[in-house]
Parts: sequence; structure tokens; C-alpha cells
Amino acid sequence: MRRIALLITTFALTMSGLVFSPAQANPAGIDWTSRTAASADALLSVTYGNGTFVATSGGTAPMTSPDGIVWTSRVSPSTFWYSVTYGNGMFVAVGGENDVGKVMSSPDGINWTTQTSASNTVSVWRGVTYGNGLFVAVGGVGGVMTSPDGIVWTSRTASEQSSWTSVTHGNGLFVAVADSGTNRVMTSPDGIAWTARSATSNSGWWGVVYANGIFVAVAYTGADSVMTSSDGITWTLRSVPEDNEWNSVVYGNGMFVAVASTGTNRIMRSNDAITWVASAAPEQNRWWSVTYADGKFVAVSQDGTQRVMTGAPVAAPAPAPAGNSAPAVETPAQVVDTGLAARTVSAKKRYSAKALARQVGVPIVSSKATVSISVAKSSKKVCTKSGAKLRTLKAGNCNVTFTVQEPKPKKGKKPKATKTPTTLIVQ
Repeated sequence: MRRIALLITTFALTMSGLVFSPAQANPAGIDWTSRTAASADALLSVTYGNGTFVATSGGTAPMTSPDGIVWTSRVSPSTFWYSVTYGNGMFVAVGGENDVGKVMSSPDGINWTTQTSASNTVSVWRGVTYGNGLFVAVGGVGGVMTSPDGIVWTSRTASEQSSWTSVTHGNGLFVAVADSGTNRVMTSPDGIAWTARSATSNSGWWGVVYANGIFVAVAYTGADSVMTSSDGITWTLRSVPEDNEWNSVVYGNGMFVAVASTGTNRIMRSNDAITWVASAAPEQNRWWSVTYADGKFVAVSQDGTQRVMTGAPVAAPAPAPAGNSAPAVETPAQVVDTGLAARTVSAKKRYSAKALARQVGVPIVSSKATVSISVAKSSKKVCTKSGAKLRTLKAGNCNVTFTVQEPKPKKGKKPKATKTPTTLIVQ
């Protein structure tokens, strides 16, 4: 049984991930540092958008930070905000308990407005995400609702009356997980029609994310605490170093990172979502949520003296050349799944292909590499190629493909160009 002081649920915000080529950074680990929270409330969820980290809580004091280090307390219209996400120029948080079926939204994370949820019969809205132009929230029991703007919500029918805890979007699919019920996974191509899937384990699934071509879910109960899927339909259980209460999982800088509320080592990471390594957190807090942006991981906790920690990825040292047979090779700069915030661009602007590729995490090894961009026919009304730049015309989804050509080495053949398809969100 889960031992917690408050009846709290949380959702690891995860923004829809990007699909990268196999050329990934290979971080050696993460250097974590404790930070002081500005709120005395139990912090339950953290996300990033529009240059700002936002953390919500089981109280009336969410927090904001420009860097994840220095935080400022804000005021929310009510309490128990279990999950927060960012999309379409808006922060959206969902909650429950004392405020049954509530939603709130904010353009800046500072000023919040209460919105009306689609159903007052859902006691707790536990998770919310944004993808494919739609906010999707899930809760227990059998709660699903959608909104194009985070303000007006429509009730949807879940595949079954499970206790849904978390939802993500990736690879053209919404995927939700549950901590109870017969089938603890459900999928939807549009957030409206849902299909039940088998989780292969009756663990209490608490967080899910999509990145690097794979869905990854973590659990807070049961001997099986991680499962992965390439399509959201067929899942495979993975071994973990410790069967802790894993609450949240995110992807950044070439690795998946999960945090827990119990155990000796309350952080674990993996480069491939299959083999995991555990490490100790700087504080033995109940860590509830983790996100990645601005070159760092940021996690928040329910309790503790310092309820925030930030993690700076530590790069693995480049291998030494064997004798004088080959020169040292540049390692990738920063290959990250920076999520929706990094993929959101402004309308009626021009963007350099290379700068935009780095912004969204396209792997670029050499500073001398050339980057070109192409626009899908379906996006011609939203964006267009303008010379070597991308020109955005109006709000919508801009489907582009980045082509990276690395330079020819002094010895050997010119490498093949790599192509990375990406969906940009134009606002």
C-alpha cells in the first residue's frame, strides 16, 4: 500500500516527444543540486513553457522560475492541482479533491483563471497533456476530457472505468495509463475515441512519456515498475534497480529519467529505456514530478526542507584516439527532447534552419555541418521554405524535415545526410 500523508496523485508531465536518429549523446550521468522552493505546499507537478518553469501544488501556491533554480510563489484560485502542462500559448492545470473536477489556465504561469471541467462526476483529474492541437486530461474513474484551448472542455468516453493517472502524446497517438482496472493502458489517435490495451502487469502505473521513438511508463506499486512500447499497443516489462514508488518519467539530453517517493535511491536513468541505473537524490523527499528544459532536469517533491532539485547532465568523456591513426571526433552538442516548448514558434517570422534544428534537438555533430529544411505539402498554408530559412505564415501545425549533412572527414567517405521529421507548433 502506498504510504502518503495526503491523498495525492500526480502526473509526470511530459510533452510530446520527438523522434531522433540513432546518433544520440551518451551522458555519463546527472549532477543533482537541491534548490529552495518558494511554496510551502506539497509540490505535485512541474512543466516548462514560454521560457518559464511552472510547478503546481496541493495548495493555493504554485511557483514559477525562469531557470528552475530561483522560484517565486504565485496564487491559484483553489487547491490540489495534480498536473500541469503547456501548449497553444497556455499553461493548463487539472485537479480535484476539495475542488472537484476543476481546471485552471494561465498564459504566463503567474495569473490563473478557473475554468469549468467537462464533468463534475470525476472526483480527480490526475493528468493532462497537449498534442496534435488538443489538450487531453484523464482522471478517475474513467474520466477523459479534451479542449482545443484549455478553456472550453468536452467530455469523452474512456475505454473502461479504470483509474487513469497519466497521459502523453507521441507518434500520432495519445496514450494513457492507470493504477487500477482490468486494462491499464488505453490509446487514441485523436483524444476522442479510445481503445483499451493490456499493460502486461497489474502494477500501479503512474507516469508515461513518449520520446526517442518509444513510450515509457513507470509504476508506484508492484514488482514490475517500468514498461516500454514502440507503438503504445504492445508493451514489454523492463527490470529496474529498485522497486520504489516511481511517480514520474521524462526524457532529455539523450536519456530517460524517473523519480520516486520511496527507496534508498530515488532517481533512475536510462539511455534506452531498457537498462536502468539508480542514484541517490540530494534530499530523501517524496519526489513527485520531473521535467526537462533549458539544458537541465527539474524535479519537485511533496515534502522536505528543499522541495526542488535540478540536474545538469554530465557528458561522457570522448574516447582517446588510438595512437595517431584517427583524429578526435566532435561529440554531439546537446541532443535533447526539448518537447513542445522548444517546438513552439511565432507566426509571421523567419527562422534559420540550423538554429531551429538545434532548438528542437536535431542531432548535429560538427559546427561545420550544413542544415536544410523542407516543408510538407500539408503545411503549405501554415509555413513555407524561404531560401535557407523557414517562414511561418499563420497559427497551426508545421510539418518539416531537417536534413543534416556532416562534413567529409580528412580520411574516409563523406557521411550520409540524416533526416529528422518534426512537427512545429506555430502560434
